[in-house]
Amino acid sequence: MNRRNIIIILIVIGVIAFALSKIDNKEKDPQPPIQIEIGQEFTALESSNTQYVLNYKIADLNGDSVNDVVILVGEKESADTNNAQNVDIVFYDGAIQKYNNANLKKLEGESPRIETADLTGDSYADILVILNTKEKAKTIRAVTLENGNLKEIFKAKDNQFIRFTGNFIDGFKVTLSNRRLNINKEIDLASLSDILVENKVFDTSGKYIDNENNKIKTTDFVEVELVQLSGSMGIKTKQRIVTVDGKNIIEEISIIWKYEDGKWQIKEAIGLKLGNLLY
Repeated sequence: MNRRNIIIILIVIGVIAFALSKIDNKEKDPQPPIQIEIGQEFTALESSNTQYVLNYKIADLNGDSVNDVVILVGEKESADTNNAQNVDIVFYDGAIQKYNNANLKKLEGESPRIETADLTGDSYADILVILNTKEKAKTIRAVTLENGNLKEIFKAKDNQFIRFTGNFIDGFKVTLSNRRLNINKEIDLASLSDILVENKVFDTSGKYIDNENNKIKTTDFVEVELVQLSGSMGIKTKQRIVTVDGKNIIEEISIIWKYEDGKWQIKEAIGLKLGNLLY
């Protein structure tokens, strides 16, 4: 067999293998039990205002081996607008072909993400929704399926979990406090002295310049991800402690949350400067 024929045979084999792989992947990809597209108007449930499909995910949430659909809907000025208000989670049960919603409150944002994972430890997938806010932070909600209905387990108030208070003190230092974690510590900010002087938080001698922009605040979540824990998945969040104008990052806190006994428990809390906050 000459070289030309060998090359032709190899090309044919490659094309066949590629085609088979595409067919195989297509068979593995879950298919939505309903016609749905991101950006389309959502009319399956009555609403006083126009709702659009912001995102959706196909998953079996109730263990009946039938594909369900998690749909994120929201009100927008138009289909092309990024930011959405009155965002809600809708669950479509593929087996009984029925919709119901979580009736979330005060949720808005853009670039919505949907994750499904077992957050409650009952071996069934729950729903985590993450949206970007105008402040370049993230807001999240989580719901679980209970007797065919959606029950909210991570609510609007839960996005305010960890808040630190603090005061700058002379000598390029700051005190940080959190009553829930029983923390009251002083941090040396000498490594940030140049930028703190540039942004007029301290003068060159290290004396604190007292004004409204130089007060301490804790941001909303800047990062959110799922993490594997014993018996369930947890939520890892990251927040920052900054000056009010947001120009100066004083500290960054990572928290791992686990849903136990009907509430969220802190399993890990670590600050870049404060270190382990639980011990």
